[in-house]
Amino acid sequence: GVFSIGYLPATSAALSGLASWGAQSAPQVRRGVSFLVEHQRTEGGWGESPDSVERGDYHDLGRCSPTQTAMALTGLIASRSLAAGPAIERGIWNLLWTQAPDGSWVDEDPTAASLTDVLFVNNPAEPLTWPLLALTSFLESRY
Repeated sequence: GVFSIGYLPATSAALSGLASWGAQSAPQVRRGVSFLVEHQRTEGGWGESPDSVERGDYHDLGRCSPTQTAMALTGLIASRSLAAGPAIERGIWNLLWTQAPDGSWVDEDPTAASLTDVLFVNNPAEPLTWPLLALTSFLESRY
């Protein structure tokens, strides 16, 4: 099967899941929020290299990925953590700043893995669906 790669989407999914259970005050939520905030790039977005999967620890991509930025944002927004507020705002600005005139985002970096992390792929729908999900979540949130 094909699945999202890396620590960013896994942390975001965990934060979203914990929030849906009403566990926003759990220590795991604080650790997840801290992890995402610590790995936010100076440009306001996030970008994780496929090397993270291969090496077993977080490796920065060297640039922001709109898809990964949106993945991180969905978890931070779901956490409803006050500590995440500034990171969320910077991430939203990054998405808005990198949006193309036609409303899309360009993201050629791999966002999923298949064949037991041997083949990394880019799902062409993700650079549009994830940012739209993050922006919608932000607009519907209390931030």
